[in-house]
Amino acid sequence: SAGGTYLLGRYDVVCVRVCADFDRDWKFIKGPRNDFWVAHAAALNIGESTRATDFREFCRPGNRSDLSGALDEERYYQAMGQILGNVVAACIAVEAQHLIFFPFGMGAFVRHLGQLDGNFVDDEQLQRLRRRLAHRFVEVLTGSPSSLQVHVCLGFSAEEPRRNSDAFLRALCRASTGLTSRLTIWPEGDSLQLAHELAAASPGVVLVNGANRQLLGNHWFAGRAKLAIDENLHRRSWRLAALSYLLNGFDGHEPS
Repeated sequence: SAGGTYLLGRYDVVCVRVCADFDRDWKFIKGPRNDFWVAHAAALNIGESTRATDFREFCRPGNRSDLSGALDEERYYQAMGQILGNVVAACIAVEAQHLIFFPFGMGAFVRHLGQLDGNFVDDEQLQRLRRRLAHRFVEVLTGSPSSLQVHVCLGFSAEEPRRNSDAFLRALCRASTGLTSRLTIWPEGDSLQLAHELAAASPGVVLVNGANRQLLGNHWFAGRAKLAIDENLHRRSWRLAALSYLLNGFDGHEPS
């Protein structure tokens, strides 16, 4: 839940209305910059490091004391599906026509899961987890309103993005026409650039941000996390950064 060091509850989604100021090449956007929604949602952190904040609560019973037990995979998949389900609910609330998504929670937050659960030292097992998670996401997206166009940005330029894209593409190949008929895959798509372009024709665009529960934007004001979506979006939209600064109530101390 929210409170203490957490701004966002585990399943919370916070939507803010912003526009893009810099394009994918970090060039200032001249001309109209129409507004769109950014939906802040935090993926479960089960493997960013040995201090992954959510791993303990998603261990199987009896394995929570020393972080050496097996991940309760089904609980994890269901919880991640619930987070995306809440994003879809937010889309309905703001009458969205377009949802921009990406391999949510499939990067840093699972990268070192093998350090906490020996089952995932093997890359094949970690890839199995990614594929099962992508399948859960596709299930949720399939149940979204038929009027909602779904856009998935996938990367292929490095090993980890390729693995995430593999997981999504396999899941989407098995999706029903109820989803595929309103789905667009954007290879090497830049989600903020895409939101800007879609907003030129529609006021109902929602871009999902993989947010930090403790500090929206996380390290955007520092020189770290050059590629993370949370920081990237905040560095390229002054209004997004300003709103997060107000919501964070930042006191100058980074989250521990």
